[in-house]
Amino acid sequence: MRRINQQYFQISSHLRMLRRKTGEFEQIIRHMKEGLVLLDSETTILSINPAAKALFGADSFCIGRSFLTVERSQQMRDAVNAALDKGSSALRLERNGREYQFDLSRIASDGSMAGVVVLAIDITDEVNAERNRREFSANVSHELRSPITSIQGFAQGILDGTIPKEEQPKALSIITDETHRLSKLIASLLSLSRMESDGTSL
Repeated sequence: MRRINQQYFQISSHLRMLRRKTGEFEQIIRHMKEGLVLLDSETTILSINPAAKALFGADSFCIGRSFLTVERSQQMRDAVNAALDKGSSALRLERNGREYQFDLSRIASDGSMAGVVVLAIDITDEVNAERNRREFSANVSHELRSPITSIQGFAQGILDGTIPKEEQPKALSIITDETHRLSKLIASLLSLSRMESDGTSL
């Protein structure tokens, strides 16, 4: 009887610890801004946090259903299968006007496959910032090219004599103006570069 009682207390202690750990896990994922879904090896949903429910338009009744009935895109199906097969996969999808990065990783338990974890991260701001940087770089390149081309053209004309002497003062004036314009553009570029380095968006 004493041995049975000891085993009972040990089991009870383990159960209490398990409940506490489960409660802590649920509290953490409930307040995550990222979407998190836990699937078993058959892609059945074991757990889904509020952010993922909102993202996939699901409710609490989706627990116990196949994830592929909640998210029906072929891209996601392929990504889940790839994670089960290779260990991990990733894809980007647009949802409700926002862009998300989905990272999928296979879960192993005691050396055997237990399922897949799906993590969804909203990368819209990063994507927009990168797009703005590309547009800014293209605009800067265009703006710099114009005065440089003008300066080179007039300077070459003066050097090789294709610009008559009587027109050279006007050409020099244009070169001076274009040089000032170029200096202002470079100063603006450096200023914006510093702002970006300090964390201020363009």
